[in-house]
Amino acid sequence: MKISPWFNTHQLFSIALFFGGVFATQASDTKHTVNQPSILTFGVVPQQAASTLARKWSPLLAALSQNANFQLHFATAPDIPTFEKRLAKGVYDIAYMNPYHFTVFNESPGYQALVKEQGKKITGIIVVQKRAKAQSLSDLDGQLLAFPAPAAFAASVLPRANLKIKGINNLDLMTPFISP
Repeated sequence: MKISPWFNTHQLFSIALFFGGVFATQASDTKHTVNQPSILTFGVVPQQAASTLARKWSPLLAALSQNANFQLHFATAPDIPTFEKRLAKGVYDIAYMNPYHFTVFNESPGYQALVKEQGKKITGIIVVQKRAKAQSLSDLDGQLLAFPAPAAFAASVLPRANLKIKGINNLDLMTPFISP
């Protein structure tokens, strides 16, 4: 089975190591037969279209499920607020989430970080229309900005924090969020 080149060797090793721990834990906690593998729901934060995420994650989940007594079922949500509600309810057995989500959901319902990427800094971006007058962050001072969701880490939390650090005074304005 060919795994998407979207995952590099380090990511694959980290994920395999993670699932080794999950499989060992589940094997000791769950009674099941070889004919009836457990099904675990693997939730992925919807930072891209669901079809794109499924195309990227499904081969990896299938490969990991192949030699285990588990079937990993890919799941996502239509938007980040829905994903957050599902995390809060513990809908996902395993979840791939951003650092902000982990800080919120590690205590309740009890998600634990087993694998994290090291050596890569997460960055957010701010975009304007090509014909917009704004060409720098300072040009956005006092302007109304829209963000996808309050807790979208790279798309909302980081850019808003960066604006605040740089003294861009738009944070007092009502900031609309474009997802439901």
